[in-house]
Amino acid sequence: MLLSTLLTSSLILPLSAVAHSHSHSHANSRKTFSFGPHHSHAKFQLSASPSNGPLGGLVGRDVRSPTDVARVLLEKERGKEGVDWFLRDDSYTDRNTLITHIYARQLLHGLEVVDGDININVDASGKIISSGTSFYEGSAPTPDTLDHIKSPADIKAKAAHCATLTQTLRSTTEHFRSLLASLSPEEAEDHLVQYGHDQISFGTPDVYDDESSTKAGVVSEMGTFELDKVSQTVKELSRLYQGLCPSPIKGSLLETFHQATSFADGSIQSGAGPALLKFLALVHPDQSTIAQLHSNPSKILGSLESVFEHTLMPSGHSRTTELLSGAPGVNGPAKAWMGWIQEDGGKDVRLVWRFEVDLGSSWYEGAVEVGGDRRILTAIDWARDAPAVANKGKKGKTPAEPVVANATYNVWPWGVNDPVSGKRELVESPHDSIASPAGWHSIPLNSSPFSASTPGVINKDGWTNTTTTLGNNVFAQENWEGASNWVNNYRPLGLNGSLLFDFEYGAEEGLRPSEYIDLAVTNLFYTCNKFHDLMYRLGFDELSGNFQESNFGKGGRGGDAVIAMAQDGSGTNNANFATPPDGTHGRMRMYSWDVATPWRDGDLEAGIVIHEFAHGMSTRLTGGPANSGCLGWGEAGGMGEGWGDYLATQIRQTDATTEGKGKNTDFPMGSWAANRAGGIRNYPYSLNETVNPSTYKTLDKSGYWGVHAIGEVWAQILFVMTESLVSKHGHSKTLFPPTNTSVPNDYYVKTAEFNAQGELIKPLVPKHGNTLAVQLVVNGMKLQPCRPSFFAARDAILQADEILTGGENGCEIWSAFASRGLGPEAQIIGSTPWGGGVRNEDYDVPKGACGKSKKIN
Repeated sequence: MLLSTLLTSSLILPLSAVAHSHSHSHANSRKTFSFGPHHSHAKFQLSASPSNGPLGGLVGRDVRSPTDVARVLLEKERGKEGVDWFLRDDSYTDRNTLITHIYARQLLHGLEVVDGDININVDASGKIISSGTSFYEGSAPTPDTLDHIKSPADIKAKAAHCATLTQTLRSTTEHFRSLLASLSPEEAEDHLVQYGHDQISFGTPDVYDDESSTKAGVVSEMGTFELDKVSQTVKELSRLYQGLCPSPIKGSLLETFHQATSFADGSIQSGAGPALLKFLALVHPDQSTIAQLHSNPSKILGSLESVFEHTLMPSGHSRTTELLSGAPGVNGPAKAWMGWIQEDGGKDVRLVWRFEVDLGSSWYEGAVEVGGDRRILTAIDWARDAPAVANKGKKGKTPAEPVVANATYNVWPWGVNDPVSGKRELVESPHDSIASPAGWHSIPLNSSPFSASTPGVINKDGWTNTTTTLGNNVFAQENWEGASNWVNNYRPLGLNGSLLFDFEYGAEEGLRPSEYIDLAVTNLFYTCNKFHDLMYRLGFDELSGNFQESNFGKGGRGGDAVIAMAQDGSGTNNANFATPPDGTHGRMRMYSWDVATPWRDGDLEAGIVIHEFAHGMSTRLTGGPANSGCLGWGEAGGMGEGWGDYLATQIRQTDATTEGKGKNTDFPMGSWAANRAGGIRNYPYSLNETVNPSTYKTLDKSGYWGVHAIGEVWAQILFVMTESLVSKHGHSKTLFPPTNTSVPNDYYVKTAEFNAQGELIKPLVPKHGNTLAVQLVVNGMKLQPCRPSFFAARDAILQADEILTGGENGCEIWSAFASRGLGPEAQIIGSTPWGGGVRNEDYDVPKGACGKSKKIN
């Protein structure tokens, strides 16, 4: 095996799947995979004229609706035999920008191309302003005639990818060895045992489980920090190798599956079951389950129960989904349907089983080849935990709005990042009446999953009203057990049946996180709701796929409030957020951090909570609310991390704190929870290039292939862009728009104008640099394509400014991107299934971009 030749026997421990009996091991360890084909043929086109777009063709004057515009341009795809498409039902018109976002999925002989997506952005006049496509461009094969034997080109490409991965793993391992050599033998052994845990999501490694433990060692803080990061990188690279370059040696798992799933004549069994077992053997975190899959796959296959579900999709297309029950270690039935996936570059397609598999600590979208050796071609971890109540939003008329009672929370107010950045305050009625018209503690009864027996719940007059941390946007509770259960977990109750949530902290007196759980859950509930309300006002609403149990008849799919787990027992020193498609609950897991005495609680650091919730928003906004696979790996996955850091950094710069306020301040990420002044990233976010030297080329460095490191670079570029706009337009003390936008205010340049139907006539333009920048970033997520590159996301932000201000900030935006190497001629050469290549920077701005600049008017 490759790993055994690369590593010493002691170094195999944190890389292999071998279980150990160390006393600090987790009952529910987590590992994660994300990889898939590179779509070098994908395009994102900003179109002054639709004839220049990737779809081509002008739209006739008789075409009026945005949907008709999209259909006219898509019709040319039907010119190829066997090639078709359908419009997805999560397309919508943005109420804030008046742009209609149309999403289409490609079909080959009636089967979906799971990565064949088009997004078309149409303005209010019916003009296509941009479009992105990853449609397969070749001829359509048929499932019954498809040759599953890999071509020489396929074999050569895979060999090249594996060689690159081998070299990267080798060099990273040598670096890890050199760092490990600086430890004493006892510390080195302990580090190897501790890093046997496969736990990473927020971007910091999991270390200890005992609240009485603290990290110690002879290595400096910076040295230990680097060792932690490199150790985690080696683990992630080894997982990629397991998924992309499995060894077909005799006696391997591959051979075992091949024997178990073949008939006597050597032909392959049909059905999704064998492919499911192959996928589970790679991604499952539990070693006993993997051992079971390895030892007797034939028995497991025989015990699977299969039910077929037929669904009529938009435009008359139908999908047959196989529901497979009884697979070991899977929560509920695994979903499987047959489709196509593109090879790297989109030059060929493979017939695959496309899976959705809930493993509790992870929730995967995967694609496994139907024939041949059942290659795993895609694995995307949605990191979702299974809710106990699968509420899809019951139909029924929304009752009259309740009288919203005043709720008061003793918390660190919005803008205070953590307990050392400011003091707690009694915050009264902090909900936004537009974003949360029923407040934070009421759910229409026809959408509520809670019975009257739930503590703090009263069902009356068509509403579920609560005096606990349950509401239409967020269900917050403890999860010390670390399991998937949540409905009956503990939640604090308001004082004497009221909505007063005032609880002691006590960390200064040495209390452990578990001893102030009431405060932790309350603070988590408050921060999540504030983020929901702010992003709602900036355009992440029901139609665009936000998280609400009831959508109050405003479109989108309800039944998906965020399940927020405080002090989750499945790990430490981390956090994660799972984002399934619109209509299914998002889930946040917040952990305790063992790096100080007493331990610290991530629920109290707003930046971490905001970072996690931002994953949910960016996933739902990119590529449409019903597609959760657009930010899986590479630059796209990295930007998913970067947007979270960026928004957390902007939100903390308000008058509620002494930090920032538009000044040239440095901002670390996760510094309080991690008990490290520099935070958990390589550099703080800063305008000072000595403090943060990150540029686009930084992504070529060792250690920057992973999504968290990629995200740091993206967040830094957005930070520079925002400060440029602040220099031009000033800084607002709040990111929240006023409730009444039709009267003069200091937030927007002009007041809102509405038509007779109460619809906005023109988009509102934020007046200040920070409010404008955040709005442009959110709007850009909606415009960009599925699986965006840095270039596509940059261009989407530029177009968002064109839509909102007429392009009056193009010079500042281009200058900011170019200052970090992302000018118009920047490019990436080469690709890998996990994201990669060689980047060439450009520090120029486009000709004419910085002509005479005008203020927004």
